[in-house]
Amino acid sequence: IGYDTKIIFYEDGPGAKYAKSLSIETMILPLKSIFFYGAHVKFQLIVFLRFILFFPQTIFSTLRLISKENPDIVHLNTNVHITVAIAIRLTNTPVIWHIRECMGNNKLLNYFQKKIVESCSDRIIITSNYLRRYYSDNAKIHTVYNGVDLSKFSINNSDTSLRKIYDIDENDTVICM
Repeated sequence: IGYDTKIIFYEDGPGAKYAKSLSIETMILPLKSIFFYGAHVKFQLIVFLRFILFFPQTIFSTLRLISKENPDIVHLNTNVHITVAIAIRLTNTPVIWHIRECMGNNKLLNYFQKKIVESCSDRIIITSNYLRRYYSDNAKIHTVYNGVDLSKFSINNSDTSLRKIYDIDENDTVICM
């Protein structure tokens, strides 16, 4: 049993091109109310103002998309999709939210981000138990670790071409995420 899958990207880029090369239906929907903030992305007033300014436009664009596509479920792939999640929740479409990012240091922003993620999702997938500390302890949160197929990606790989390209010493450990 399969699903008709469509991936929505905010802009054209390598991810969209790769999905298309796999014959996955894609669409570019240039939404502008994105909330970039977390432990590795510090709060910036200009980003917050852009988030507020384009909030209504993103809500309406998302509502139009959901009305047109009528999805059975929506999978959000990062915690920056605050506005999109609010719009989807208005349609009662189930949402699975995949969270990989740690929240930042601002307790007020974290509170609102957490409340929106928890109230707008039917299931929350986190990639480590470390991330669980940011959310309430409830049954909708599930930990699914990022995985690596070791039959394809061996730590003992003798191909050193990337090390040469990026000038990485052969004794240095490389972790890709």
